[in-house]
Amino acid sequence: MDFNELLRLIIVLALIDSIDPCIYAIFALIVVSATLVNLKYAVKAGTTFIASVYFGYVAFGMLLRYAFIRLPMQLLAVLLLIYGFTLLLYSALTRKKGYVGELVCREDDVPCKVASILRLDRLVYKGLPMISVLGLVSSFTLLPCSAGLFLAFNVILKNYEFWVWLPSTLFYVLVFVSPLILLLLALIYVSKLKAVYDILLKHEKFLKMIGSLIMMSTAIYILLTY
Repeated sequence: MDFNELLRLIIVLALIDSIDPCIYAIFALIVVSATLVNLKYAVKAGTTFIASVYFGYVAFGMLLRYAFIRLPMQLLAVLLLIYGFTLLLYSALTRKKGYVGELVCREDDVPCKVASILRLDRLVYKGLPMISVLGLVSSFTLLPCSAGLFLAFNVILKNYEFWVWLPSTLFYVLVFVSPLILLLLALIYVSKLKAVYDILLKHEKFLKMIGSLIMMSTAIYILLTY
């Protein structure tokens, strides 16, 4: 795989992987709650959360790499195929609750239930260190449950050298958190970026199904070539 192919693969996988309205809603809750203090604190809170998610997700990727590196490629491909098929079925059979065009938490969503139990709106006022902890916790719990393509990415790069994997992962996670960066700008500066989120939210189910098919295709390709 040459540089351009790898670059395109990273962008496609990371963008699809980043589609998670529940995380958008939780992030919006954090930023909006922080604006009640002042706008400057809201910017700091949003930036802190994104930065901690970034470094936490890179660390999560490193754990995946060293977990996968000892496993046979064929076994990883089979597990990836099963996971992709399960995710495809779940996405296809899950009835989408009525989209209302708002970044709000629904009580039937697990991440939103967690946010409600933890009272994230109150934890925001505990300061930036607490927000940083929330970002790190999200990196290892809520975010890996999005489209799961970070798993496929690490399987694909399993046999690459670390010096190839590291910059690829740093770029992947940068693309992954880019919707949160845009959302922060949209919330703080009330720009027209909300139209982008309307599109993402309306087509969430379709995009996750595409992600599942990409994951399954990757697994089949690995099984055929190895």
